[in-house]
Amino acid sequence: PTNAPINAPTNGPTNAPTNVPTNAPTNVPTNAPTNAPTNMPTNAPTLAPMTGPTPSPTSPPTAKPTFGTAVCGNDICEPTEDSISCPGDCTDIKLAASPDGGSGAEGIMFEVNAVRDVTITSLDFHCATGVSSNVDVEVYSKPGSFDGFEGDVTAWQLIHQDTILTNRRNTPTPLNGFDTSIFVRGGTTQSFYLYTPNKIMYLTPSNLASGELAYNDGNVQLFAGVGVTEVKFSSTSSNIVSPRVFRGSISYDAGSCGNGICDNSETSSTCPSDCTFTEQALQMSPEGGSGAIGAMFSVKALSNLEIYSLDFHSARNGNDQVQVYTRPGPYA
Repeated sequence: PTNAPINAPTNGPTNAPTNVPTNAPTNVPTNAPTNAPTNMPTNAPTLAPMTGPTPSPTSPPTAKPTFGTAVCGNDICEPTEDSISCPGDCTDIKLAASPDGGSGAEGIMFEVNAVRDVTITSLDFHCATGVSSNVDVEVYSKPGSFDGFEGDVTAWQLIHQDTILTNRRNTPTPLNGFDTSIFVRGGTTQSFYLYTPNKIMYLTPSNLASGELAYNDGNVQLFAGVGVTEVKFSSTSSNIVSPRVFRGSISYDAGSCGNGICDNSETSSTCPSDCTFTEQALQMSPEGGSGAIGAMFSVKALSNLEIYSLDFHSARNGNDQVQVYTRPGPYA
């Protein structure tokens, strides 16, 4: 038919439909989809979601990592060794830092992170004097970071004070042991402040900021700190120079002896400072109450101890037979 409409409808009917039907639809399906993926993943979900949830994680943790067989006597304090099991490898270890170069000031504050339990026992440092001389030295310590406590003397504990004969510049001078050793639990940070009016040597790093890792021996990590000039404790920026890295070495013992807790691996002979006990008594319920022929209770030990006696309140006066029983774990 023409695209233009006719002027008016015809009087006669249109031609009858043809007897021949239109062509039947083809039986051949359209082309199958290609195997190649589309450029972008489709947003459509998978054909059918799973009927059950994915397997839940196991309740017990995975096995702990294993370590190679420790060799006591190889001058390496391995993870399974400590100052009790192998004192030759794990006692008086030194983390050496910044052996050469540097400038000087009256003090340096820095942070130490313990990778494992350690007891820090001493420092070797470089004095700024060109000749050997007697100098006053003080060492302070505090848990956590020194940042924000540069001028707060009350936040620091004085752990060493002495007058010592120093070595010449660039030859380390040992303190030969703190007056008070500092136990640092693995995974925690402890700050130290070394001060002498005769000035110490430290390193000014070009690639580190204060608080960034400077040295690491696997047991102890030493971080860049700040130098302190003129005033011993000051929060004035003109007295704080940053960053500075401690020059010298940090002496420590690896293990938990010295933390005030008698751990399972310690005894009164291997760690007398932790495991030599004094008699103590836990008192409770001094007054009142009712009575019966017995009482069962549980005790939880927060550290290694020996329970050797009880005092109790009897419901009546006179002689009586007393029996005490015990068992591991709760009574119920």
